[in-house]
Amino acid sequence: MAFISDVVGGKLEWKKNERMASISYPQLVGESGGSKGYLLDASSGVLYRKEDGGRIRALSPTNIKLYNGKAVMNDGQTVRLIDANGSVKETWNMGKLSGRLKDSFAVEGMGEEFILARSNDEGFLMLFNLKTHQSFLVYELLQLAPEQLTGFREDGIKFIGQNKNDGELCFELHDSEGQPQTFNYAL
Repeated sequence: MAFISDVVGGKLEWKKNERMASISYPQLVGESGGSKGYLLDASSGVLYRKEDGGRIRALSPTNIKLYNGKAVMNDGQTVRLIDANGSVKETWNMGKLSGRLKDSFAVEGMGEEFILARSNDEGFLMLFNLKTHQSFLVYELLQLAPEQLTGFREDGIKFIGQNKNDGELCFELHDSEGQPQTFNYAL
C-alpha cells in the first residue's frame, strides 16, 4: 500500500482498529489544463508538476516562496503568483523579460512593481520592472564596476529589503576587506 500511495502522490493512513488502509489525495489547484502544468496543494503548500502522460510529482518545497503573503512558484523560467485559494493570479516569463531565453533564474525578492532574480548561468542579480517590462543588471543600476563584485560564482549583491516609506530597494555588498556596504535604488 505504501508503494501505491508513493506512486500516485497520495497520503497513506492506517486505521488500526478497523484494520483498514486508505489513501487520500491532495486537493490540487492551479494550472491543470493540458498535459503539463503546475499544481499547488492549498492545504499543505506542496508544489506539484503535471508531466507528460498525466503523471503528477511533488517538487522540492524550495520552489515556493512567500512574498507579501502570496505564494510565488518558479520553475527557473516562469514565475507564477498564487493567491490564497491556490489560483494563478499572474505569470511572468523571465527569459522573455530578460532577453535571455536559455537562462534560468532563481527569485530572490519581489514586490508589487518588481521581481529580483539571479541568473543561474551568470550569477548576476537582475531587476525585472513589472510596470515597464524591462530588466536590468543590479550592479549596473548601482553603478558598480565588475572589479567591485566579490562573489566567485555570483556578483555577491544581496537584496535586503524595500523601504516602505519611499519604495527604495536596499542591497548589501561586502567590500574587499569584508565590510558590508549598503546601496539603495529608487524604482
